[in-house]
Amino acid sequence: MKLTDLCKKYKIKASDIYPYGEFGAKIKAELTPCSTTKKHILVTSINPTLAGEGKTTVAIGLADALNHADKNSTIVCLRQPSIGPTLGMKGGATGGGKSSLVNADYINLGLNGDFYLIETINNLIATIIDNHIYHGNQLKIDPKTISWKRVIDLNDRSLRHFNLEINKDVNYNTGFDITAASEIMTIFCLSKTVEEMLNRIERIVVGQNTSGKNVTVGEFKINWNFIRNLIDQLMQPNVLSTKEDTLCLMHGGPFANIAHGCNSIITLNTASKYAKYVITEAGFGADLGCEKYINIVSQQYRWPDAVVVVVTIKSIMLHGTNENKLIALKEGLTNLMVHINAIKGYGFNPIIAINQFDDDTSEQIEIVTNWAKEQKIAIATCSPYAEGKTSYKSLIKLVNKEINKRHYNLFSTYSRFDKLDSKLDLIIKKVYGLNTKYILSPTAALKFKQIQKLPYYVCMAKTQYSLSSDPTKLVYSPNDTIEINDFVILHGAEFIIPICGEIFRMPGLPKTPNVQKP
Repeated sequence: MKLTDLCKKYKIKASDIYPYGEFGAKIKAELTPCSTTKKHILVTSINPTLAGEGKTTVAIGLADALNHADKNSTIVCLRQPSIGPTLGMKGGATGGGKSSLVNADYINLGLNGDFYLIETINNLIATIIDNHIYHGNQLKIDPKTISWKRVIDLNDRSLRHFNLEINKDVNYNTGFDITAASEIMTIFCLSKTVEEMLNRIERIVVGQNTSGKNVTVGEFKINWNFIRNLIDQLMQPNVLSTKEDTLCLMHGGPFANIAHGCNSIITLNTASKYAKYVITEAGFGADLGCEKYINIVSQQYRWPDAVVVVVTIKSIMLHGTNENKLIALKEGLTNLMVHINAIKGYGFNPIIAINQFDDDTSEQIEIVTNWAKEQKIAIATCSPYAEGKTSYKSLIKLVNKEINKRHYNLFSTYSRFDKLDSKLDLIIKKVYGLNTKYILSPTAALKFKQIQKLPYYVCMAKTQYSLSSDPTKLVYSPNDTIEINDFVILHGAEFIIPICGEIFRMPGLPKTPNVQKP
């Protein structure tokens, strides 16, 4: 079905759709808060395998299934894929098989240009900083303190660190982050209006002056009217379609391991205007994207009505040690339980969705389903890749049961006004299931004293593969640790980002990236 015809079925005015070339379109953003009676379903996972657990595929299939049962009732909201991981190791993010989006290559390789627009805003600020210093440095910026980095949407470890020369007398150490980790990306995803976005950008701290006072973007007096059209364009969600003619809104693409891992609030609100059910996903496991959705996004927008946890037999087995696959599967259930307990701690009854593959045995499926029933956890299987929407009958029943409940007792893990020490302790204990105290490097300890009382959200930068900060520790132990090597403060986004273990805000390519495979 043509995208314009699909939009008509959702009662979207033709004047609110802005075509982009042959495959793309944007939709007029809804900025007025929509009815809270609309049901929001959050899809998350556990610590993944390298291939991922098919969370996006399951989310698309679930949207197709709900739409099939109740025509034009559901919109799925997704993050835009980053070109870097697409060409690198992870691949794209458009689902697969019978549960996928139309025009995958167009989506995975840039879509309608939002990442380019974010890069432009980000790198404009970097250019203005350097130009200001070159032409006299009236703000007396100390170049050694400049923390604002340029961004690019590629995995390029060689750009992590380098020395930038402004003139023969002034240089400083800087680097590139990947676009998805940019503070502009985070601000864009959390802002509900253009004005809020611009106000947040002006609060960004880029360094300090020679007296040690913070220097903000607002002090450079940028005339945003010059690029207002660019920002207005950026704030409109992208409109796409699944193969089964379910509407998809895609907007924003922060990673969940180095950023907050959720699509834009504007997208969720716009979807709520046209659909009864809004399905969204948060990146990686419940220890990362889901935690940040609850503790960051929900505090600034609204709570979900149900949480679905996607697992595969392989992902559970990965967290076991025994060579016997069935024993390893049983051992790996301890990892799943930590994620389930974290979601229960927010006040939800999580629903486990086993993303089933042809090589999964009935005995393996039975082990997981019997365990869930013993723990009184709702569980169902689905096969979105091979069977699509027809495999969701049991899961839909569980989802409908949960979203029709009234959640009176919902809890965030911490208050943003708690001291940092308390916020970190609560996340580590309640979300990661660890009994240990975090460990600070000398660099982190020095910054910790200065930011202890900042009333900001905590956005952990941590490996997605483990509940600890060590990506090699796949088997859960409550005695594992979180090592914090640094803190990054985003004043515009109001984030404190603890850099845990060896995590980089600019990824590198594997030995043989996707783009070099035959």
